[in-house]
Parts: sequence; C-alpha cells; structure tokens
Amino acid sequence: FKKGYLCVNCELKKNNKKAKDFIDDYKNILQEKAFSEFDFSYLEMIYIFLFLSLDTIGEERFINKKVWDSFYEEERGGANIVLQSLFDKRAIIDKHKDLNNLKEQISLFLQENSSTLSNEQYDSLVRILQVRVQNGIYLAIGEDVSNYELKIFVGGFIDMFKLNMVDIQQIENFVKNIRLQEIYYLIPEVFSKFPVPYEKNLNLETNLIQLSEYFDLEHSYSLLFYQAKLLAGDLFIEKIKDEIDHEKHKNKYSNKIASYIKYLVDSNKKPNYPKKLPDNWQFSQIEQFISLSFFDNQHNWAGMNTKEIISTWLSKVAIK
Repeated sequence: FKKGYLCVNCELKKNNKKAKDFIDDYKNILQEKAFSEFDFSYLEMIYIFLFLSLDTIGEERFINKKVWDSFYEEERGGANIVLQSLFDKRAIIDKHKDLNNLKEQISLFLQENSSTLSNEQYDSLVRILQVRVQNGIYLAIGEDVSNYELKIFVGGFIDMFKLNMVDIQQIENFVKNIRLQEIYYLIPEVFSKFPVPYEKNLNLETNLIQLSEYFDLEHSYSLLFYQAKLLAGDLFIEKIKDEIDHEKHKNKYSNKIASYIKYLVDSNKKPNYPKKLPDNWQFSQIEQFISLSFFDNQHNWAGMNTKEIISTWLSKVAIK
C-alpha cells in the first residue's frame, strides 16, 4: 500500500466501529429502565409523582413541549438541581433533542464515509435517520403498569421513605437554590420602578442568600423594593444630569441590602410591611405539594424563610 493511505479493510473496520457506536447511542436514547434500577432520591421520587399527576401525560409517559416548558418555568428549572439530576440519570429524556443531535452526526458521517461502510451498518444508520419522535420529555420508567398504578406505587414509596444525609443535603440545597432564583425573578420587577445600577455578582448573591435565610419572600421583596427606592433617591441628581456612573455605583444596591439586613437582624426586626408578589407570580408544583403535605393550612411557602422551610419540612419526615 502507498504510504499515507489507510488500507481498505482498516478503513472499513474503523467506520463499522463508529457506526456501531451511533447505533448504541440510538438505543440509549430510547432505553427505559425499571423503577428499582434508578436509585431515586427522595426529591426525585416526588418529581416522578408530580410528572405522573400531570393531566396531559399519556400512557407512553410523554409530556409535550408546551406543557413541559410551562412546568419547567414553574419549577424554576434553571436553578432546579433535582430536575437536572433526573436528566443526568436519564429518568427523563428529551428524545427529540437527543435524536436530532445524533442524526446530525450520522448525516455528516455518511456524507464522508458511506463508501467505506458495510451494507448492514449503512442500512441501520439510514433507518435511524428516518425515525421520528414527538417534541417533549419522556419519563423513561419502563414498568408495565398504568400511570395511575405507577403513581400509587411511587406515592407509597414516598410515604415510607427514610431520608439519609444525602437526601437532607439535597433538600437544603434545593430550597436555597429555588428561593435565590425566586428573588432574582423579583429584581426586574423592582428595577421597573427604580432602575438603579447593579451588577449580578458574588457580592450580590451572597447578600440575597442571607436575605432569604432571614426573611420570607414577601418581606424580602419589600426590602429589595425599599432599598432600590432609597438608592434611586441618592442618585437623583446624577440621574437628572444623565451622569450616573454605573461602574462606580454597581455594588451600592447590594451593599445597602447587606447593611439593612444587618440592622434588622441586630434589632431582631423584619421589614415593616410585606410586599405582595406580582400578579403573574406562579407557585411551583413541588412547593404546593410539600406545603399541603407538611405545612399545616398553607398552600405555598412564600410566607417562610429558607431556614423555616427546611426545618419544618425535615421535622415532618422520617430520617434514618
């Protein structure tokens, strides 16, 4: 053979191996497992229960994209460590997205290598390119029972579950992340009234975490609003002159929040008045589920700080 050229058999072997990898990836996208194979955490099981409670989920355990997008937004998806964990475990799968990504790779591969590929492997890859799946999220639990029966089973498992330290840590991180995300959701509402300079950085996040630990959501909203109002007053002359130096003032809002939190905590006080959440505010399904299950006569946990949410929740469940 000429130097610099791969032998035909070597090329065929290499490409057939790559084709087999594509086929294995395809099977992995469609793979379902029994409930017992997943080793779900306490919070993950609650979300499985919530998925099975959706009115629109069919017996194929599919959640269409419109319903999923709404659910994901309600559950503060960008900060939701439990949903991300379920994706990582492939208990929930975006088959449409995963399959399209795989198809793009296969198409490019076939354009460059179809002549050095066995007929069997070529036909297998072409069949994958012809597969269509619905756009949305699939719950990849392959139990041969109805959704209702699976939901009853999961609900019973949740009731009997005893939390270990990993579950407790996940609850603590989950609650703190969700509340922080909710406070971030409120900041644009504040700045629509008082557009003061600020920067989303570690300084601000540290102070918002502290805010969430000491005060419930409505009193936190009140504090955010009040401090923005005060800062807007401080900067009024600069604003009139259109000379606000955003770089110079970027940490002032965060520092005012920190200073006022310290004053309130040292004085054993909280903001004078709660501020009603925006009219379009949505409470997450897990918040409502936990509140109705464990927080007497409450439909959400907006009236509690993160320490209260965590301690009340953990006081109502069995721990190993």
